[in-house]
Amino acid sequence: MARTISGPISPEQVRAFLRAVRGQEGVFAVELINEDLDGGASVNELFNGKLGYVLHAIALAPGEFRIRFGCQSEGTAGDGAEWLVRFDERGGVAAAVAETCWVSELPTNNL
Repeated sequence: MARTISGPISPEQVRAFLRAVRGQEGVFAVELINEDLDGGASVNELFNGKLGYVLHAIALAPGEFRIRFGCQSEGTAGDGAEWLVRFDERGGVAAAVAETCWVSELPTNNL
């Protein structure tokens, strides 16, 4: 199955990013993946194409990225956001600012 991380970003940077944005902006996918990380799952296990997690990173400058992360499951249900992220020289997140958020829901049955 294809990896669902794209762009010039390492698994260590992905993990640091996900930990840094935990609790920001109310993105449920961030909370879910952090629970999985708390349980001992690795970044590579979580982005295996089966769980619905997707991350795309675009390098803007050395150590600076535009990162789009979310989770799409159940066909159309999911959420995510896009952040401007700057990493420090040790690989930690120096700044992460959410620019946009999105939510999609399963159609409701109006019976």
